[in-house]
Amino acid sequence: MGKTSKVVICGMKGVGKTAILEQLIYGSVNLKSCFYPTIEDIYVANIETDRGTKERVFFYDTAGLEPPLTGEFKVKMGKTSKVVICGMKGVGKTAILEQLIYGSVSLKSCFYPTIEDIYVANIETDRGTKERVFFYDTAGLEPPLTGEFKGPPQSPTMQLTSSQVLQRHYLGFGEGYVMVYDTARPDSLDVLMYLKKDIDRNKDKKENTSSKASNWCSREKIRHFQVSAMDRASLYEPFIYMTTRLNPVQNKTAFPQLSTLSKLTQKNNRGEAM
Repeated sequence: MGKTSKVVICGMKGVGKTAILEQLIYGSVNLKSCFYPTIEDIYVANIETDRGTKERVFFYDTAGLEPPLTGEFKVKMGKTSKVVICGMKGVGKTAILEQLIYGSVSLKSCFYPTIEDIYVANIETDRGTKERVFFYDTAGLEPPLTGEFKGPPQSPTMQLTSSQVLQRHYLGFGEGYVMVYDTARPDSLDVLMYLKKDIDRNKDKKENTSSKASNWCSREKIRHFQVSAMDRASLYEPFIYMTTRLNPVQNKTAFPQLSTLSKLTQKNNRGEAM
């Protein structure tokens, strides 16, 4: 075991600092995990460097910082194979997933309203390779407008309630979106028109923030990694890199070691005594 290193985990409040440490060390974080705001905490881990040696690292989890500017600034972390299934309530989102993965749906099947659920499937691509996909089944949305309104939304800036929009965390980590509607319910298509605009707005913000972070790191000569607290494997590379940098290979000195000097001195003393 080499020297002990001390690493400070810092950043804006709510960006997932504690979740990253919990996932890296214990692998226990999922979408239902809940963390209280950190005041100060310490984690200890033995991390293997890219040279194969294990080094002890003390991680100091710090209280989250307030942003210097208010507004819509958001830090988005993470990129895994995640697909969000969304749409108006009662259009058959859960039934589609159940039939796709298990093939168990019939006309007699009954489903309770979804709050949140996760399905995992290995799906074969058109290249013949199998890819693991996480499907996030979401709660059905209420239609944005009631009454006799039919057709595309007239006011994209309309204030919608929480039951009429997709929860914010889905917009943060989704790689792909499956938007479901019912051909017998025209208002279910209206829901998708609002939903698509919301997804596009968030996508632009996420891409701009990621690009801005990458450019800033390049200017500051900082190594930039994109990770997700939901994907433990994505956390390995940055922490292995950091631990390796903190524990460089010791260069051989041109000066003789103390033990060598001691032996030479003893030998000279014996020669003088003779």
